[in-house]
Amino acid sequence: MRHFFVRTAAVAVLVLGAGLAATPAFAAGTPVQATVDVSQSITMTLNTTSFSISGLAGTTATSAAGAVKEMVTTGDPAGFLVQVTPSGDLSDGHGHTILASALSDNNGVVIPLAETGPTTLVSSTTATPPSGEQFSDTWSVAIPAAAATGSYTTTLTYTAIAN
Repeated sequence: MRHFFVRTAAVAVLVLGAGLAATPAFAAGTPVQATVDVSQSITMTLNTTSFSISGLAGTTATSAAGAVKEMVTTGDPAGFLVQVTPSGDLSDGHGHTILASALSDNNGVVIPLAETGPTTLVSSTTATPPSGEQFSDTWSVAIPAAAATGSYTTTLTYTAIAN
């Protein structure tokens, strides 16, 4: 009987040992923080690179309706600004000028240009639709009565800024 008992005990140990080997090892690691940065994105396209206004001295002349159209696209939930900055006063290249502040954007509300620095044309507190949002500018200029005959130019720089 003694021989039988030893064999049974040996089999029991082998089965018990196999059960322990199947348990995976475990070691706790240090926590890892994941950070996802979402950048602001904004794009703007313009439909033109120039427009013209014709008029007589002493009058206010207006461009074609929607002379400049801008398409703005941003996902920024805080919205965006569209600003325009003149390069300087309108000049005919012969020493005659018309103040940049004589130019105005006229789309229901008249927005005269600042003499220096940017003028905000659009202020939005929401993101645009995924396809973008279009705005248009109809420009006018108050031509001084003493303005000499000629072509006066300035460059208007449009800028879209995510809030």
